[in-house]
Amino acid sequence: MPDHVHLVLAGTDERADFQRFMANWKQRTGYRFKQKTRQMLWQESYFDHVLRDDEQTTAVLKYVLENPVRKGMVERFDDYPHSGSDVYTVEQLQELWR
Repeated sequence: MPDHVHLVLAGTDERADFQRFMANWKQRTGYRFKQKTRQMLWQESYFDHVLRDDEQTTAVLKYVLENPVRKGMVERFDDYPHSGSDVYTVEQLQELWR
């Protein structure tokens, strides 16, 4: 989305630290953006929500994938150039989207 980002993250280790990840991610991406544009990228805080089961995760993934479609930016989620996953293939996401 042009004015916000949705991330669905899963810790892969008991020591995973969401707050530290977000701080590092926002710092790195914000720094690169500011070097290019001289503008701030991120607001200070963010909204997070813990998902407790696979059903909830699937519903949230569908919501995230459909966001640019609902906004009328594309007709299908996979037409949006910033949709993707480090875990699922496009084909798997297409199956989920149906």
